[in-house]
Amino acid sequence: MSGAATAQKKRQRSGERAASSTDESPQLNNAIRLLLSLASQMRLIHAAAIRTVLIATDSKYVKAAKSALKSYDDQVKLRGGGQSLSPPHTYAFRALLETAAADPAVSAQLKAALDALQIPSSCDLDMSSFVKVCKVTRTFKADKSRIELAATNNGQALVELLVQQLRATGAQECSGVGPRLPLERSLAAYIYK
Repeated sequence: MSGAATAQKKRQRSGERAASSTDESPQLNNAIRLLLSLASQMRLIHAAAIRTVLIATDSKYVKAAKSALKSYDDQVKLRGGGQSLSPPHTYAFRALLETAAADPAVSAQLKAALDALQIPSSCDLDMSSFVKVCKVTRTFKADKSRIELAATNNGQALVELLVQQLRATGAQECSGVGPRLPLERSLAAYIYK
């Protein structure tokens, strides 16, 4: 046989297998396992970095933060964009601090910290140097809302005092890793069926 004939006729080696749909299944399963592992690690990092507080939806703190976010949204619409504005989480955080300053039951430590920062009167103080995350979201229960806070190095003490104030008003701080999200649950059901 000539060299050209052997080049055209390739023999399948013993280590090679033809690709089929059954060969993709273990790879897909491994990819899903990796995704579930990464999602679990991200929930762990989220729990370590972000303080989560469950609070009544009708709380003055939730109403103030939502009102501040609504005014931010209105300013963005009015200006045609938010490039010249501070990040929205700073508006929500400022509203939480202003509400705490106006609260007659505020702790003495938080009151002193807010007075030092001149929170009720100072509008030009950059809140992004104290907090990186401040979100107010709904939960599955209509009477509860979730406040998530992540402080910078400069804002650790201030966020701690604010969380203590929220707990004093009836909020519950959630500790530990959060539950799996719906996508994670459906992938886990697929892989472990």
